[in-house]
Amino acid sequence: LLAIPIAPVVSAVPPLASGPILCLLGALMCSSVRGIDWDDFQESMPAFVAMVTMPYTFSIGYGIIAGLILWIAIQILLAPLRICRKEDPFVKFKALWAGVFVEGMESDSELPLSEMDTDVPSTSEGQSEP
Repeated sequence: LLAIPIAPVVSAVPPLASGPILCLLGALMCSSVRGIDWDDFQESMPAFVAMVTMPYTFSIGYGIIAGLILWIAIQILLAPLRICRKEDPFVKFKALWAGVFVEGMESDSELPLSEMDTDVPSTSEGQSEP
C-alpha cells in the first residue's frame, strides 16, 4: 500500500535509464562468485546452474529455483553414498539448519559447510549456567 503513491513516479522513468543501474547490480552480484568453493561440486554445480539459468530465462527467480532443485537432487543422490561411508546422509541439511537457527554462528566462516559442527548444545532443565 505504501508503494501506490510512488508507482507513477517510477513508471515515468524510461526503461533505457534503468540499464546502467541493472549493469551495476549485475556486477555487484558477480562479486559473490569469489566465495564459491569451485572444487566442491556439491556447491559449485547448483551455483553455476543458477548463474547460467538467470540470463537465459530472464528471471532471477527461475535461476534460484533451478539452483535449489539441483542442490536438493544432489543431496538426495549422495545420501546412499554417505550411508555406505557410515556418515549422516543429511549432514548438509543439518548444517544449513544449524546455520539458520543457531545464534552466534559466523556467516563468513572459513570452514566449508560439510565441516561445520551441526550439534546444537543444549542445557538440561536441572542445570544452571555459571
